[in-house]
Amino acid sequence: MARLIKTEKEVEGRYSETWVVVEEDALDPWPAGPGEVVGRPAAKVDGYERARGEARFTSDVRLPGMLEAAYLRSPHAHAKLTRIDATRAKEAPGVRGVLVAGEVEWLSDEMSYEGQPVAALAADTPAQARAALDLIDLEWDVLEPLLDPEEAVRRGSLIGEARRYERGDYERGLAEADVVVEAEFRTQTLNHNSLETHQCVCDWRGAASTSTSRRSTSGASATRSPKRSTWPPTRCASSASTWAEGLARKPRQAATRSSLRSSRAARVDPCATR
Repeated sequence: MARLIKTEKEVEGRYSETWVVVEEDALDPWPAGPGEVVGRPAAKVDGYERARGEARFTSDVRLPGMLEAAYLRSPHAHAKLTRIDATRAKEAPGVRGVLVAGEVEWLSDEMSYEGQPVAALAADTPAQARAALDLIDLEWDVLEPLLDPEEAVRRGSLIGEARRYERGDYERGLAEADVVVEAEFRTQTLNHNSLETHQCVCDWRGAASTSTSRRSTSGASATRSPKRSTWPPTRCASSASTWAEGLARKPRQAATRSSLRSSRAARVDPCATR
């Protein structure tokens, strides 16, 4: 049975009313009370395992010959690295490889925020990785940080590329509004309360051409990027392939764990900073 329905259509923020002919039978209303799914509580699949501490997280993954990665991070919000010497770290026990600023794209000698990585290394154990970080010698030219976000926008001094989103007729909306309220709102950085640390475990097969990535994320599609992606490695499953290529001479290199945290958390993470 055909029905004529009045509906509202929206295209890029512009609304208009239109009539639509629907060639179908009317839907029967739902019966009163809960259905098979709707209106009933949903049991969490791994709820008991999490409550008992038995749930397996990314940090629990152990692969044969796996290496542990750690990052040396800047203690300054704005600085230029004038000297870095990783000779002692490369000779430390258990260390399989070291990368410093200038050797790869995502390690820079220009610091834009506190906690920005300047060196990375891989070792047999987390303890060896942390100990080797302390053997890297650094010298800094500390600069005045730009802390006002509005001034940073005016100067174009942004860490990342600015993103803009436009939709609808903004000027028309203001002109037709009964009341216009202008205000400035600020809030702190927000993050969900996850039950695990940020981790990434990569397993390479063959000549680093195939890799399996295990990571603590709820956005699997968002973390997929082409090989050799730029910093941060947390955004790309295969970006850590630099390790596989740079450490190919080491027979034990089968996988690399990378303990990756935000710049705020890095100050309390001994495996990510010194």
